[in-house]
Amino acid sequence: MTAPELLAPSPWLQIWTRPRAAIRGVVDQGRLLAAALLSVGSGVVQSLVTGANHQVGARFTAPVILLIAVGVGTLWGLFQLSVLAGLLYIVARWTGSAVPFRQLWTALGWANVPQCAALALWLIGTLILGRSLYLDPEVVGATAPLSALLIGLVALATGICWIWWAVIVVKGVAEVHHVSAWAGLGHVLGAFAILMVAAIVLVPIAILMSR
Repeated sequence: MTAPELLAPSPWLQIWTRPRAAIRGVVDQGRLLAAALLSVGSGVVQSLVTGANHQVGARFTAPVILLIAVGVGTLWGLFQLSVLAGLLYIVARWTGSAVPFRQLWTALGWANVPQCAALALWLIGTLILGRSLYLDPEVVGATAPLSALLIGLVALATGICWIWWAVIVVKGVAEVHHVSAWAGLGHVLGAFAILMVAAIVLVPIAILMSR
């Protein structure tokens, strides 16, 4: 490792303050493995949040909930990353931005750092509260107000982390596509528009075929 690399700011910290610079650094260094692991973490926390919204704590113990979340979240996180990177690759081609797919994949993977921070909070919350974290907060609050408060704080912190994830996605796409942040936002919206159109077309076809 050279002296400039040793003196370079850590992308794990820089992504919170200078996301475009952090994304450029990890893309140039080709940090694909970290991008994949971060995406797995994102999928796991999304699975935990979904489980909490469906109050799975009423049916499963905390260890079972975590095992299910790891299994489902690993597949979902990598699938989600690949689909979004693919859609943004299509948008880049349409707009004349010649961007390698692996760069988009890396940038989007590293954008999951805030979601992995949220995952850490959910794991700590699960350690402290157990299955109560995955129950209705109003039900928990009736007997344990402090537990309900902790659930609310975890939910609030998760929301903040997801907002910053969206910011990093836009800025990361802008950096990789070599456009402004506003143009990057347009590219992201374009990718989601393609996804929505595909869903509108494919879902009715799937329903008709199932009859």
